Amino acid sequence: MSDWNKHADSSQNIQAAIWLIGLGILWLTGQWWPGILILIGLSMVAKSFVRSAEPEAPAAPEPTLDPAPAPAAETPSQPESRFEAEPIPPEAAPAPAPVSSVQGDIRRLPNRCPMCGAPVQPADVVWRSVNDPACAFCSANLITGQPAPL
Repeated sequence: MSDWNKHADSSQNIQAAIWLIGLGILWLTGQWWPGILILIGLSMVAKSFVRSAEPEAPAAPEPTLDPAPAPAAETPSQPESRFEAEPIPPEAAPAPAPVSSVQGDIRRLPNRCPMCGAPVQPADVVWRSVNDPACAFCSANLITGQPAPL
């Protein structure tokens, strides 16, 4: 075990001792609220003293990289790997949802859906007929509060 690892074990032991002794004192005295803050502060101070006294970690040796051999000078007639194949054409954008041409009286619309409680915006209402506005969330009739027909 190196010197650095021995020191790390001692710092963990110091922290464990501070917390065990501190929690024991708090349990015996019953002074949990101010005591836990003092215990945290003592733990932080002890950790800073241990960190300032610990030696630097040994530097890891840099790995040596062997250069890869140069590829042979060949000109392949077709792609050899699946990554060199022709690109896939982008998919067409989905068609926008059709806008209903039926529009009823927006003054009759409630502020909230009577079925699900969602806020009603006139632009979001689906008009199935002139007298049948549907909630955009639950498809219930906004005027009568009846669920959507199946």
